[in-house]
Amino acid sequence: MENLTIAIETNSKRLLLLAFGSAMLVFAGLSFVWGIANTAAMQAEEKELAELMVTLAPSDPQTHYAAALLLDGSFEPSDFERASYHYERAAALAPYNYFLWLELGRARERRGDREGGLKALGKAKELAPNYSSVRWSVGNALVRQGSVEEGFDEIIGAVGGDEKYASPAAGLAWQIAEGDAAIARRYLRGSTEALGELAVTIARDGRLDDSMAIWSELPKGEKTSTLKKQGEGLLARMIESKHFRNAVTITNDIGGDDEGPLRGKIVNGGFESPVKQPTASIFDWQIGTGRSPQIALTDGHKRSGSYSLVLVFNPAERGKIDRQLSQTIAVEPGRTYTLQLFYRAKLETSIGLRWKIISAADGQALATSEVLMNNSEWASSKTRFRIPVGTDGIVLSLIRENCVATLCPLSGEIWFDDLELIEEPQA
Repeated sequence: MENLTIAIETNSKRLLLLAFGSAMLVFAGLSFVWGIANTAAMQAEEKELAELMVTLAPSDPQTHYAAALLLDGSFEPSDFERASYHYERAAALAPYNYFLWLELGRARERRGDREGGLKALGKAKELAPNYSSVRWSVGNALVRQGSVEEGFDEIIGAVGGDEKYASPAAGLAWQIAEGDAAIARRYLRGSTEALGELAVTIARDGRLDDSMAIWSELPKGEKTSTLKKQGEGLLARMIESKHFRNAVTITNDIGGDDEGPLRGKIVNGGFESPVKQPTASIFDWQIGTGRSPQIALTDGHKRSGSYSLVLVFNPAERGKIDRQLSQTIAVEPGRTYTLQLFYRAKLETSIGLRWKIISAADGQALATSEVLMNNSEWASSKTRFRIPVGTDGIVLSLIRENCVATLCPLSGEIWFDDLELIEEPQA
């Protein structure tokens, strides 16, 4: 009897182990199928394959999401309803996944269900209240439904978490404000990054005065760091629009340099600093590429300070000049200035070297200096000119005259020092 009992118990244990093992095999098989379906769905490039994977793993939210993406991207009206179904199923199967609720909200909005979209987005925000992508989507949905103030509260919250939203936030504020800069500024809630982008956006629309008003109120300390990119964009727009006084202001703001360019002043006119730097601005000395003439600082001859600028013309170049020396200067419209400079020259040439003052607005010649004659000692040159009304920038450029041939004999050296603009007092 004892032997029979032992045999029955042993057989029962074997059956239990067999049943457990079978269940584990089934579970492993289902897990394998689920895993394969999940991976295949996420890597699928055809909507039919993605939907096939859904049939293999109908309870996997990722297979539904993958199918929804591919169906949504087909742009076929017959696929939109199926895509919506899969977005809904994905969110339902993963109710604590904020991203799937976010995607569902966007999908509902695309289908015209704004109320349902906002409800799904609200669920995403409930799950991830501080995520910028969520706050951005919620804010845009609110704006589209007419809750502009509430929407921009969310939008600026998104900008605070991720500055990549600053530019689109500024664009949206400008669009909703319909050209009213004051309203657009109010929407942006004092966000430094967004206001910096608004200044650039407004400048692109030609509203340069409004743009500068916004820029001038931004924190000075941030213009060299977090706002530098916006400042560079604004600077490019000001130069393109020929607003050189504004460009000088922005150049100094983003450079953080108290010794930067000034209105009506030549930068480094005494040549005590390098004249060809990689970070040179438009208001520094510009030296063109090429070989002739050689241009460098020298302490061999100087009128004041430690250096002057020397240009060396090589006889082998036979008078070829392919390196231009110039500088752009911001000036006051309608004012009269005198260009004063000092030079000494030891040249062999039949052509004349002069300084030319050109309007940076339209390229019109405003004045030309006298021919720079040979002098063994420092000589002065003065050229008086008036700035046209509506022009606030000039280009000072060294030119050659009386050369009708391609090549003109020119050799020797010429030195310059102490260049300055002197503004005449207004009557």
